[in-house]
Amino acid sequence: MVVRVGRRAYHIVTVGTSLVRNAESMGRGLVPDRILEKFAKWARAPVRSLEDAEAGGRASEGTEEFEAALQILASDPYRASAELNAMRPYLEEGSVAGAALLSTDSGVAFFCASVIAKYLRDSGVEAEIRRVPQLGLDFDEGLYNLLDEAAGLAEEARKRGLLVYLNLTGGFKPEGSALYALAPLIGANRAYYVHEYTRGHVELPILPLTLDPGYRHAARRLHELPPQILQAFEENGIVKREGSEYRVRKWVERLLR
Repeated sequence: MVVRVGRRAYHIVTVGTSLVRNAESMGRGLVPDRILEKFAKWARAPVRSLEDAEAGGRASEGTEEFEAALQILASDPYRASAELNAMRPYLEEGSVAGAALLSTDSGVAFFCASVIAKYLRDSGVEAEIRRVPQLGLDFDEGLYNLLDEAAGLAEEARKRGLLVYLNLTGGFKPEGSALYALAPLIGANRAYYVHEYTRGHVELPILPLTLDPGYRHAARRLHELPPQILQAFEENGIVKREGSEYRVRKWVERLLR
């Protein structure tokens, strides 16, 4: 029997393609070889390729590929999915109130997120999927959309009296690192991942962080700022130069709301 301990948490999970990458070796004898060959192609497929689009089109219950991936995942979930492996301590103690699976903007990642969500639901865990537009394709746009999704999900979870945990194991590392750095601004209580080399579960502290109110004031009045301030903002990545004009980077705008 699983014993629930402490407050329960809502997990915001960045999802990559570990499931299809692991499926080829794990699925032998479980599912047809032709399906495993397809997974191997998907794992190597560039974003927006025909194979990537095919994977996204098969990301629903009832398709042969979906059911095969689910069977492989259920056979050994913590080996098949890096994301679930990172969540393992919380799943085993019964403290996961729900999870939002945020996939990069690729068909393969969306397929993986959809299968993982089904597995979690079958295990009694509330799960939803969000394919984050431009994540992994355009850094500014993708990070803006990732922060927007994560901030909204965190707000809803806090309204329900839940803690907010970030699972940063899957997906692209630069965006995941940025999300961790900005975790206190979206109200996260904890961040964690599985270390790439030691394979150990690592919990990261959420350090207190607030935005200087002066940034909000300055962002609304860029045209009034002296050149040296604009140059400093550009060097710090807060603004971008477009021709002779400066504009606040989109993901920074999200934080300055």
